[in-house]
Amino acid sequence: MLAGLRSPFSINLIKQVQLVRQEPTKALMFLGRAVKGTKLKTEAMELLGKLARTIKVLNSVVHQKQVIADSSGQAATVWDWGGQPGKDSGKEYSRLFKEIMGALK
Repeated sequence: MLAGLRSPFSINLIKQVQLVRQEPTKALMFLGRAVKGTKLKTEAMELLGKLARTIKVLNSVVHQKQVIADSSGQAATVWDWGGQPGKDSGKEYSRLFKEIMGALK
């Protein structure tokens, strides 16, 4: 199970699955739609740090950018867009995917 931290619902769902299965479920969480340099991002990272005992928390963060929001409506990916925002988002997603694959081994 992979969840971006968007709401407490994600955390509750993971804990519920672990309870029903009565075993640790391989769950990965990451911070998505974060805004650089904000107090909210700092607080979210602190919360994720506290969850690390029960849920594997990834170091990768996907920051909120307009290029990400526009991608689905344009039938494109962040790797298709030119410019620095597309390159930055592509790097963030590539880093996230590599970290996920490493955690699943």
